[in-house]
Amino acid sequence: MTMVTALPTSTSRSWAAAALQTRSTTDQLIAQFQTDCEAAGESYQGLDVTSSVVTDSDTWFTLRIDATRTEASGYNFTRFYHINKATGEAVTLSDLFRPDADYVSVLSAEVLRQMEEQMAADASLSYLTDEFTAIDPEQSFYWNADGDLVLVFDEYAVAAGYMGMVEFTIPQDVYSALLK
Repeated sequence: MTMVTALPTSTSRSWAAAALQTRSTTDQLIAQFQTDCEAAGESYQGLDVTSSVVTDSDTWFTLRIDATRTEASGYNFTRFYHINKATGEAVTLSDLFRPDADYVSVLSAEVLRQMEEQMAADASLSYLTDEFTAIDPEQSFYWNADGDLVLVFDEYAVAAGYMGMVEFTIPQDVYSALLK
């Protein structure tokens, strides 16, 4: 687990808020796990929670929390916590875009386009294109090394379980006109 030991004074409140959100998420996972273990009685269950720093640039700090829940099979999911170092504010996906921007439709169309393109190129892929209607307005995301937006979906959310958590890299030219 990666720990942040020194917080910049200018952003300490946002860092503290992100730390509290991270702790809250972890505490909720553990509490639910303990409740499920008690209800199941004698059985095998597992919970693995890890964290990693995805981005630590002059502009952004992004912490990724990954969790794997196992019983008879596993379920993987992830959460990202972003801090804009220029403002010191915690940021979600909707915060990136102008209030009048229909970013959900634009990003959803790009995700669907990529799903269909990938399935046409590889018959072993199985995205749930008939069930996919749109991304969540607060979809999990991060920026890759090229500065492109990467949308991350929990296992089973948009693809068959064997594909695990899937990611779609959204080129900047798809969304840049919608940014604040």
